This record gives sequence, C-alpha cells and structure tokens, in this order.
Amino acid sequence: MSIYGKSFSYNGKSSADFNAVLCSFDSNDVMKETSIKFVTNKGEITPNRDIANFYNKAYTDPLKFSVGLCKCHGESFSLTERDEIISWLTSPQNYSLFTVEDFEDAEPYHKDIEYFALCTSCKEFYPDGYIRGLAFEFECSAPYGFTPEETTSFVSTAAQPASFVLQNTSHELSNLYYPLITMTATATGEITITNDRIPDKPFTIELRSGQTVTIDNQLGDITDNLGLFKLSTDTNRQWLALLPGKNIISVKGEASGKITCRYIRKVGI
Repeated sequence: MSIYGKSFSYNGKSSADFNAVLCSFDSNDVMKETSIKFVTNKGEITPNRDIANFYNKAYTDPLKFSVGLCKCHGESFSLTERDEIISWLTSPQNYSLFTVEDFEDAEPYHKDIEYFALCTSCKEFYPDGYIRGLAFEFECSAPYGFTPEETTSFVSTAAQPASFVLQNTSHELSNLYYPLITMTATATGEITITNDRIPDKPFTIELRSGQTVTIDNQLGDITDNLGLFKLSTDTNRQWLALLPGKNIISVKGEASGKITCRYIRKVGI
C-alpha cells in the first residue's frame, strides 16, 4: 500500500526538510534497486502480547549483484576471449576490490564507492550459436559498499602531542565506526589516543621503542612486529571509535603512525 500526503516525519526529521512530498510511481521499470535489504528480529504476537518484543534490525544478506559483458557493435566473443575473461573474474579465492567506472557523460553514480566482491557463478549468452554475452554473479564481503581507503598520518612527541580531525562520513548513523591503526613507538612508554567526542574512553597502550603494532579496533585485535605485545596487560582495550561527523583525535606519547578508514556507503549498485 502506498501512502499519500504532503510530508512525513521520522527519527526527528521531516521529509519537508528535503523539499520532498509523498507519492507513488506508475511503473517499476524506472526503479533502481540498491540490493540492500533489512529484516527485523522480533518475538511472536500472542493473545497477551499484541506488541511483539523487538530485538534488532539486521541486514538480510551480503550485497549481491550481476555483471553482464558484451562486445561493442554486437560482435561475438571468441573462445579465447571467453576463457580469458572467465579466468580473470573467477580466479580470486577471497574478496577482491571491485569498482565501477561511469561513462564520461553520465552522472557519476558510482563515484567514490568501492566493493570487496567474489565471483560466484558465470553464464554464457548464446542467442544464435555465438557467444554474444557473458554474465557473472558477485557476492560482497558486506551488505554495502565503502568509500576509498582514507589514511591520516600522525607524529606525536613528548613535547608536542598530535591532534587531527577524522570526518566519519559513513551512511550508518546509528553505529560507531572503528578504524585501523598502524603505529611505531619512538620511545618506550605509554601511548594514549583519545576522541574528543568520547573523552571518557581513551585508548592506552604500552609500547617499547621500535615496536610496531597494528590495532584492529573493529575486531578487537592487536599484533606487533616483535611478538612481545600482551593484550591482557599492555592495553586498557578501550577501542578507538568514531561517531558520525567530526571527530578530533589526540595522541599523547612518543609514536608515529597512520589511521586507515573505509566508511560505509549504502548506495551504488
């Protein structure tokens, strides 16, 4: 059922804020599906419970999409070309970077959106006894795409702590984002990383001079080049998190490193 009206309000905003009105569309032919779908997890409705217990909202599946290839001017693929294309797309054994290049005269719909995908099937299109097209199915590592990798470098000394801004542009406005940090200590001692938006939860870590650590805040894992780091004693495990929007990060202690981010994009394919 479609809902008609002037506007609607949801989650503290009105559709009028975007100069949008309620409507329906005459044909689905011009609709573009994002392939991003959700499901609500909730309990049963019973005679004594007419409002079901709500637990959470979750994605139904990783993002999946189809890719069709044909040659210009209706030419057919040779067997050699077919073999080379199928080998190229089906050989990766793990999720690999997938990007789409828009035509120069088209609106840049796929601009700055990247995917990590794996080919799961392939088909050949034989309308007249010749290979006129190849079709492939891809499955992504996540239910959405990402921005290109963004890297911010920093150098912190005892005399001058580092301070810089990370702009979390993720389309996920309800969840925190956890970046990847690679850091090398230039002296033995404690390093403290704080987000001004969450000042009561600084991340601290004890490092030795020359020790390089990779801090995967999302997975809650830390590895180091010397094999001396102990997760149970050398950190407080207050993982660095970013809220949507502007986050001012400060680093105290003697270290240099970089913070790597890929923010969620729920549009694209």
